Amino acid sequence: TLEGADSYEVSAGKVVVNLVTAALRLELVTRTAVVLHVPVGIVQATPTGMSSESSTGLGDARLFVSQQLLAKQSATMGRSFVSIRGGMIAPTGDYGSAAAVSITEVSGADDGSINLNTYNTSASLGAGVWSLVGAVELGWAPTDLLVTRAVVALQQPFTRTSDEIRWGTDF
Repeated sequence: TLEGADSYEVSAGKVVVNLVTAALRLELVTRTAVVLHVPVGIVQATPTGMSSESSTGLGDARLFVSQQLLAKQSATMGRSFVSIRGGMIAPTGDYGSAAAVSITEVSGADDGSINLNTYNTSASLGAGVWSLVGAVELGWAPTDLLVTRAVVALQQPFTRTSDEIRWGTDF
């Protein structure tokens, strides 16, 4: 599955992230599924007027267990379901600052004061921390080939990065 491609551009340059995620899913007859996601990609930074730097490899692996709680099949409306999911994210991706762009601009204001503006953007293939993840998923499949999902998820890191950064909770 294609996870995404992002591009961040500031006056100091550009950071591009391209990821493709390999997914392995084992479904049991109890409506339980075990899912492993392993992203692979490249992060590339190109500071203005300088050569680009890049990082290529694995992203952070995600292992989930999902349990379908409610499922309803209708001949006219297709299938609808509610699932809960829990799991862990392992710091298998490269965490570093190889793909970073930074610039500081100094300018004078009309009142004689000095303005100091700093622009920073960076990206890496991994977050550098272990995290717990929980989610509730609502789904509707009008046909066997089309599934629409709405997911509310919470991600809580429980370790710090190698440079002592403690990421916040993602909702």
